[in-house]
Amino acid sequence: MTAADRVRAILAAGAVVGALAARAGAEPAAGFAGQDEGPPVVRFYNGELSALRQPVAAAMGEGGTVWVVEEATRTLAVFDAKRSLVRRTPLVGEGEVLTPGGVALGPDGSLFVSDAVGGRVGVFDGDGLFERWIGAGLLGEPRGLDVEGERLWVADAGSHRVEVFATDGRALGGFGGAGTAPGRLLRPVDVAATGDGRAWVADFDNDRVQLFDADGRPLLAVGDFGPFPGLFAGPAAVEWRDGRLFVADHANHRVQVLDGGGEALFEFGVHALLPREGEGRLHYPVGLAVDAAGLRAVVVEALDDRCQLFGVEANEAAGEELAPPPISPTPTAHLGRNATQAASLLAVDSPEEHCVLLYDIDWREPRLISRVGGRGVKTGLFRRPAGVVLDGEQGRLFVSDPTLRRLSVFELAIDPEAEVGWDPLIGRFVKSLDFVRLFEGLPEGTLGAPPEPGALTRAEDGRLFVCDRRNDRVLVLGADLSLAGSVGGRGFEPGRLRGPTGVALDGEAETLFVADAGNRRVQAFALPAGELSRVIDLPAGAVPHGVAFAGEGELFVTDVAGARILRFDAASGAPRGSIGGEGLGRLGFHKPRGITVNRNGDLLVMDHGNHRGQTVTADGRFVGVFGPRLYIKPARSERPAQEEEE
Repeated sequence: MTAADRVRAILAAGAVVGALAARAGAEPAAGFAGQDEGPPVVRFYNGELSALRQPVAAAMGEGGTVWVVEEATRTLAVFDAKRSLVRRTPLVGEGEVLTPGGVALGPDGSLFVSDAVGGRVGVFDGDGLFERWIGAGLLGEPRGLDVEGERLWVADAGSHRVEVFATDGRALGGFGGAGTAPGRLLRPVDVAATGDGRAWVADFDNDRVQLFDADGRPLLAVGDFGPFPGLFAGPAAVEWRDGRLFVADHANHRVQVLDGGGEALFEFGVHALLPREGEGRLHYPVGLAVDAAGLRAVVVEALDDRCQLFGVEANEAAGEELAPPPISPTPTAHLGRNATQAASLLAVDSPEEHCVLLYDIDWREPRLISRVGGRGVKTGLFRRPAGVVLDGEQGRLFVSDPTLRRLSVFELAIDPEAEVGWDPLIGRFVKSLDFVRLFEGLPEGTLGAPPEPGALTRAEDGRLFVCDRRNDRVLVLGADLSLAGSVGGRGFEPGRLRGPTGVALDGEAETLFVADAGNRRVQAFALPAGELSRVIDLPAGAVPHGVAFAGEGELFVTDVAGARILRFDAASGAPRGSIGGEGLGRLGFHKPRGITVNRNGDLLVMDHGNHRGQTVTADGRFVGVFGPRLYIKPARSERPAQEEEE
């Protein structure tokens, strides 16, 4: 038994005990986990599609052909039934490159690919040649798609709606809107038509799936947050096949299958615990494709750059039947994407735990001392915390939540003389800014929609700079949290933004640097006016996420696709090389995200794909690492280069 199997067995045993206590006397859903009647059960690992770069969605056609769209390279990859790569085609329409969010196969063999950054859907022929656009100007952030007959359903995560079009491009209406009530949606990421005009929607941030009739009226809502059958931790993709709904259950690391009434039938996939573990073990599935008969499935894993195949029968690639435990264990939480440091305190967002983790960093390894928040919609709670920033002088923590469209402020009560230890009462809620109310009080036309706040940074005078993914801007808030202005706006030209993911100020707070992820560049704006100062071009293929300004006038940018930290002269934008590369050892990264500077001038990088934080010096030397044991062990055990030379 491997180390991962031993851990998995312990988790399963603990989950079973908890489930029996919680559900004493209750009968499991009929036919769950190994039914002998009804349609065949998908449960065998059948192989892997590799050599991919951040795949986000897939479609299956007749004969076992699989189409996969890759976000990092913005390409379409086609595989045959033997899992061999047939071709890779750039996703380009009228000279403009698409950043794919979803893909669907039309009845005539055409392919529909959503452009999550461009806010439209591109239609391609079977060879990957562009034909036309659908929905340009009508969509915010289109993700998952489905085509049935002459209708196209589009899950628009940006507007929290599902839009419906004729396949010739005519808009036919839509349904949804931001909210938690039945029929309302929070970041819908996929949709599956049932063949009779109805459609299932993956309501990601509400942790449920919903069924709508042909007129967009809600019929059924299934699920809530949790690990048990019929519950979800971010349903990321849905497929309707042969009277069954397949759901990629993102943070539960599995695929659940429900009947038409929403009852759990079975699930497949086992949570991967070891780094890059595969062979049927799943790690944050984001996409799903099922053949027409419901007998074969492709599960897309962007974090591990692969797709895995499952079927009702074993083949030469299947060494075992990967049956899940009777009750799945509680979702494993990992470190989030963003962090902030002040004095001896480190704060890291943890979306899966719906909280912010607080660490004391005056130790060889940061010591966890408290959690701030929890899951909920009331003040002081979160659905999906994103941006964090500390005010060291005032002892305050600012946390953004794009799902709740809210900025929360906490007072941190830390006694510097007390012994360091766990204290659940360190964070006390002070106040919050409701961006919906802010939006409603603004003059018409100031912003296009209620802001959805993300990454943050703060100036010494109290101003906050907040990435707004909904309006493609950086909002400027005064010390009293009033709106003092904004930078950017949706667009591709210099000075405009698409999907800003990171912000940083120079030492004098005279320049604001913005990671313009959708446009794959960094832009510098002169303050206070917010006028464009310069565009910092990145190496080909780089995808920026976080930015940090350090002493000596250097700007550091995390490159998600290149697994490295890019260095630039902040004043001129001239490149100064890079730090790190793909790997698990020291200075090894996998999809790095947020980056911040500590009081020593070192860089803390949220090595998101490796579920850890890694500290390096500004000139590229390893300092330390923290996080789950299995992910930090390679860096801990690696001998420094100087020792190896000696």
